[in-house]
Parts: sequence; structure tokens; C-alpha cells
Amino acid sequence: MNNSLMLCVDASVIVRHVTSESVMDLWESWMQAEAKIIAPTLLYYEVTNGLYRYQKAGILPSQAVEKALAAALALPIELVSNLDLHHRARDVAVEYDLPATYDAH
Repeated sequence: MNNSLMLCVDASVIVRHVTSESVMDLWESWMQAEAKIIAPTLLYYEVTNGLYRYQKAGILPSQAVEKALAAALALPIELVSNLDLHHRARDVAVEYDLPATYDAH
């Protein structure tokens, strides 16, 4: 794996990747470049919630959500956790006047 390319992904990228073709080419380019894909530990909570919201809104049927969730959980993503991350997320949320700290994480 080429550790010179490290990317931190957001849940919205993962949800789009497993439900549509909108980021498939981008994801494939990352895999070809042997990028190390990382995300904060809350990634799968957000992915699960996003997919559930698609189901509740009637955008995807239950079976498609189940399949998409399985695909998301199988992606080669390293979850990262460190206590300083929470302080930094709060600082970023304050700096950009975000409504919550989730995306700042």
C-alpha cells in the first residue's frame, strides 16, 4: 500500500459509493493509487443512518439498504480514533459556525 496518499472519507462519500455510480471512478482511482483510506470511528454510525434515511424517504427499498450497508462495511477503510480529535472537531465547528461537530470529526 502506498502510504504517501492518505485520504479521510466522509460518510456522504461512502453512501454515494454504495448506492450509486457517482463516485465509483473516484474510488477506483484511489484503489489504483493504493491510497490509505481512513475515517473517524463514527463513520459507520453515519453511514448506517444515511442509508436508513434513504429507506425512510422511500429512495431505497429495505433490501437495497441492507446490501449497501454490507458493501460499505466491507470497504478497506481504517478507522481512526484519538482523544485530541474531539477537541479539534469542536474547534473546527466553532471556526466555521457548523450546526454540529459530526462533520468536523
